Amino acid sequence: MTLPEIKKNIISYAWTPWMERPFRAFILSLFKDGMTRRYMKWAGVNAELKAWLFENHSWQLSQDINKDFADQLRDNLRHGVTIFKVSSSCESFYRENKMRINKLLRARVNSLDKLAELYKILTTITSYIWLAHGFEDIYTEELKRQVPKYVKGDIDKFIGDISFPIKKNKYALFEMALRRNNDLYTILNKYSWMRARDGFSPGFTLQDLKEKREELKRQKNKPIQTRVYVPVPLRPLVKVVQELVYFRTLRTDVLYEFMFLARPVIRAVGDRYNIPFEKLRDCSIHDLLAGNPHFYSSNLTAAAWRGNIAFFSKPILPKMSLTTTKVRGTIAYPGKLRGIVKVVKYVNELDKVKTGDILVTQMTFPSFVIAMKRAAAFVTDEGGITCHASIMAREMKKPCIIGTKVATKVLKDGDLVEVDAKRGEVRLLTKR
Repeated sequence: MTLPEIKKNIISYAWTPWMERPFRAFILSLFKDGMTRRYMKWAGVNAELKAWLFENHSWQLSQDINKDFADQLRDNLRHGVTIFKVSSSCESFYRENKMRINKLLRARVNSLDKLAELYKILTTITSYIWLAHGFEDIYTEELKRQVPKYVKGDIDKFIGDISFPIKKNKYALFEMALRRNNDLYTILNKYSWMRARDGFSPGFTLQDLKEKREELKRQKNKPIQTRVYVPVPLRPLVKVVQELVYFRTLRTDVLYEFMFLARPVIRAVGDRYNIPFEKLRDCSIHDLLAGNPHFYSSNLTAAAWRGNIAFFSKPILPKMSLTTTKVRGTIAYPGKLRGIVKVVKYVNELDKVKTGDILVTQMTFPSFVIAMKRAAAFVTDEGGITCHASIMAREMKKPCIIGTKVATKVLKDGDLVEVDAKRGEVRLLTKR
């Protein structure tokens, strides 16, 4: 399929900004085949994502595309697929393919053959990534329909409180290891990848871990899970949602850990073409495999239609105007205060968040928790009532506004803002 054909299909749908990510050509190219029925069947689901679009450093959202995908997933649920099966499949995939990558690192084959094998592994993970989003659409709708039948009062708060996963994610295990004074070199070897959530940034250093351990010692080690009475008819649904929230973190952790683990393979390919490792992020993995590396703009537009991918040097959607002094979103936890903005787009920027700052980010992850404890309030571009920021805001009792879509684009480091999480808006008072 040609670039004009892909573009024609993509722009026939309405798109809006969805999730900002620091992705470039290499990691975006991994999502080409993960959207197809062939790869999703390996995850145990008979479905396909018709199209996706990444533009202006952000995934774009099409309600029509998402509805089509959710409808396919509902059909799978009617035929025996469950969140537990998909989550278990992802866990098995992680165990099997971590060994597979370690074996690949030792194999005496050329770097391109290793990269081809690595591609099959990494692109399969992107199927799990799409599936988590599709199932989240379904169960968010189901929660909003079922919970009001049995719960009175603040429905969103109840949903957020009961959505905290029972299973421990990688960050929880990482923090436990630091608190228990486990050997730092062992922790470094196991969790350094957590700082590199774009595939190419540096991982944690030993000094980073020493500082985090000291910070954790200064913070109270209190449980962060609120105990809530769940009416009996809702308990099966609640268990599903808790597993889904766990799975949502699991699948991205697997992608970034595997990319970090496989860096020797990617570096070797760079050496083959005389390309520094850091610059490989701007190369498509397909071009590298074809022996024809090409550098794409850091602000490229990437679009895919039924497993066909295209890169464009310019945006293909109409330009949005962001001239405003106010952003609005959904209230995750009420409150009102003023503070200095700190925009965090990468894990390695978390240290700039100081006590009393307003943390502004695309969305939070478990690795954000230490900085969230310092911040006075949270504002995110993305998120729903079961997202990580919502859950943590309720646990920490800090004002939080989610789903603003544009907060990280409108607000800048040093801006003085008023977070009014009673009205769901953030007002810019003084620019830096």
